[in-house]
Amino acid sequence: MPRRLPSDREPPSSLPLDGLGAMTADALVPGADLEAADLADLDLGGRDATGASLDGCRLVRCELDGLQRTRARIRHTLLDDVRATDIRLGDATLDEVLVTGSRIGALAGSGGEWRDVRLRATRSNLVDLRGATLANVVLEDCVIDELDLSGAEVRGMRLPGTAIGTLTVEEARLDGLDLTGGRVATVRGVGSLRGATVTAAQLLELAPLLAAHLGIDVRSG
Repeated sequence: MPRRLPSDREPPSSLPLDGLGAMTADALVPGADLEAADLADLDLGGRDATGASLDGCRLVRCELDGLQRTRARIRHTLLDDVRATDIRLGDATLDEVLVTGSRIGALAGSGGEWRDVRLRATRSNLVDLRGATLANVVLEDCVIDELDLSGAEVRGMRLPGTAIGTLTVEEARLDGLDLTGGRVATVRGVGSLRGATVTAAQLLELAPLLAAHLGIDVRSG
C-alpha cells in the first residue's frame, strides 16, 4: 500500500468571519444546525448539543464546562478565550477549526476526525484523542499535561512551541507526527513511535525508554 503523505496545507491561523448573527445559548440544542452564528460571553456549560452542526461560527469568551458535543460537526469555526473543566467531543468532526487563548481542563475527542485544526496558546490537563483520525493538526504554543493518541491514525501533526508532559501513542499509526518543535517530558508506548520525527536531542532523551522497550540492559562504564 502506498504511504499516505500528510497535507501540506496550514490549518487556519486566523478566521475572518463576516456577517455573523448574534445567538443566545438556547440556540445550542441537540441536532442544531447553526451557520454564521456569533456566540459571545455566554454560559453554555452543561448544555447538550449532541449531533449539532456549526459552520462559519464564532464562540468568544464562553463558558463550556460539561458541554456535550458528541457526534457534532464543526467547520470553519473559531473558539477564542473559552473556558471549561471538560468538553465532550467524542466522535465529532472538526474541519478548519481554530482554538486560541483558551483553558480546557479535559478535552475528550476520542474517535473523532480532525482535519486542518489548530490549537494555539491553549492550556489543557488532558487532550484525549484515542482512536481519532488526525490530518494536518497543529498544537502551537500550548501547554498540555497529557496528550493521548492511543490507537489514533495521525496523518500530520506538529507541536511548535508546545510543552507536553506525557505523550501516549500506544497502538497509534503515525504518518507525520513531528515532535521537533515541541517539548515532551515522557512517552508511553514508545514502541509505537514508528513514523514520528524527532530531533537528535529528543532521540537521546528517548534512549532509556527505547532501551527498556527493546529489553536492552544498559550499564555504565
